Amino acid sequence: MNPIELLQTYRYLTARRLAGELDDAAFQAAAKQLSAVDSAGRQWRIAPESGAWQCKTGRRWVEDVPEEDDLPPDFPPPEEFTESSPPSSDKNQSPATVKKVMRSLPPWALAIPALPVTLILVVVGLILWGSVLIAGGMRAGLIIPHNVYFTPTITAQNAQLGEKVTPSATITPTSTVTATPTPTVTATPTFTPRATRLPSSTPTISPLLSSLAPNGPWLLVSAQDGLWAAAANGDGLTLLESQKIAAPESLSVAVSPAGGRIAYVVYQEEGNARSLALRVLSLPGGGLEAEFPIGSGLGTQGGPLAPVDAAGVDAVRALLLPGSLAWSPDGRSLAFTAAMDGPIVEPYVHSFIQRRTTRLARLLQDGQAFGMHWSPDGQKLVYFTADHFGTQDPEHVTGAWSIKTNGEGGKRLEVPTSQMETLVGWVSPEEAVVFSTTGACGAHNLRTLPLDGSKSTRFYAACFQNAAQDAESGNLMFAVSADDVTNCDCSEEEAPRSGVYLLPGARGLPRSLSAESAFGVRWQPQARLFYVDAGGSQRIALNTEGEKVNLPLGVKDLIPAVSPISGLWAWAQPSQALWIGAPNQSPAQVFSGDVRFPLWGAEGKTLLFFSGQKLYLAAAPQFTPQAVESFNSAVLDAVWVQP
Repeated sequence: MNPIELLQTYRYLTARRLAGELDDAAFQAAAKQLSAVDSAGRQWRIAPESGAWQCKTGRRWVEDVPEEDDLPPDFPPPEEFTESSPPSSDKNQSPATVKKVMRSLPPWALAIPALPVTLILVVVGLILWGSVLIAGGMRAGLIIPHNVYFTPTITAQNAQLGEKVTPSATITPTSTVTATPTPTVTATPTFTPRATRLPSSTPTISPLLSSLAPNGPWLLVSAQDGLWAAAANGDGLTLLESQKIAAPESLSVAVSPAGGRIAYVVYQEEGNARSLALRVLSLPGGGLEAEFPIGSGLGTQGGPLAPVDAAGVDAVRALLLPGSLAWSPDGRSLAFTAAMDGPIVEPYVHSFIQRRTTRLARLLQDGQAFGMHWSPDGQKLVYFTADHFGTQDPEHVTGAWSIKTNGEGGKRLEVPTSQMETLVGWVSPEEAVVFSTTGACGAHNLRTLPLDGSKSTRFYAACFQNAAQDAESGNLMFAVSADDVTNCDCSEEEAPRSGVYLLPGARGLPRSLSAESAFGVRWQPQARLFYVDAGGSQRIALNTEGEKVNLPLGVKDLIPAVSPISGLWAWAQPSQALWIGAPNQSPAQVFSGDVRFPLWGAEGKTLLFFSGQKLYLAAAPQFTPQAVESFNSAVLDAVWVQP
């Protein structure tokens, strides 16, 4: 905590004390826990009795005030920190004057402007509460406003309905970017994104979901009218975000493996590339945990995207590519790309445990960063760079990089000339598996990518459709069509025959599994099967050793949703029907009509799915579907968020 964050937390506690929410003893106990460290390493506190700044000297606390340098140049005046007033529009008041006024006032004085607002909120709250009682048990929710600059960690996600919250000793900090060694010679400058005001249209969150499902998991739904969350049975549907999600395309990428966090990119102003922001929400409260102005370095000051130059357009495309954000395996850190210091997209990583953001590399001549990937042990990141993304000639990859998550040990890796590089899996935490793509040949040159910069090992030089890996066994499978064999000009080696190939442990030479033309392969981790696209609507299921698996007729070509707990499978055929059963038995049809996004509950006894704009729940043993919720627009995607 820095002195500014300390000041805001103290002010928050003071406002609660003046409003009668804290007695003197509780206020002093909470205030005594607060301390901060300034840029010079000195420790500060605010005396609860007098409200004066105190600096620790030896074992004593001595009255003093923080240095002016510890107040950022754009630090807003006191009135901007109230929850009701917008930022000051007085342009005649310089930041230096504001800082002098701030330092001339004792901390307790800064709470006075919040007193009228607090009293008004208390009175309005009592009136509303009385109305609810008279109405006879109507549901009411505490609204946590988003239009504040510094938000205490006391949010809807840790406040139950009607629960009195004990103030926290910390607040949600602004993301501080630390200078770190980079693969380039240029030193990495320090960059500190300021806390930004969210648009007033951003939904506010009630504690309803926290009360119904405090421990998760939670259902996350992307619809045309926004991002929604609900309890596992569909109750407590809550709007999290009303603005259109610009990236990522799949919610499975947006959701952290653990920790209940959701990361996504939005245009805060439609068509304004400079307003691109990466937001991170946390469930069950749905509060904004972090926000990064990832487009703030672009040249446009407003209006449509057209005024942005070619470099700016390339930057926007890089920011929205798949792989523009990636969660660490433990869900505690987020890697992302951002153009916050000019129209160059650079790699960053934010730790939610350390509450720190680090720019991994300062890219000046290497192009735009894309394709962020974590090593399986979470210790390193791999990303690629390209000099443009379709504004001139076809994309041109300029490099691949590996770097530790603290920004140290950056290495430039061996990359051939291509339009795109795709990381498909791992041999070990120190060696990835990648392939190249060009417009003329498609996917080709399947090989390893050692993170120490050593020479790669080529598995397959010729063209193929795509590849997939089982992370547990390491076995990798790729598909080759007849057209890949006859029309591949990107390899001097003679192309093998078409079919499906297996690389056990992603090592050695590919082993042919079939000679029939194959058009794609997909790994289903819950079923532990590879599904090979054999053309048309036909699929072939293969286990991790490449052996064919016979599945029930009628659903064998459908990729199932699998419950690892109950062992039940669900097969959904869009526009037709839904079947449920065991993989070695004929399944029972439980629904007729359009079915999308089937999701098994945590215990494998309930299945949620969507048909049109309705959410259905089917419970064991009969699995008779019941409509439990209706949406106002088309549903685009749905996933579980794990606590």
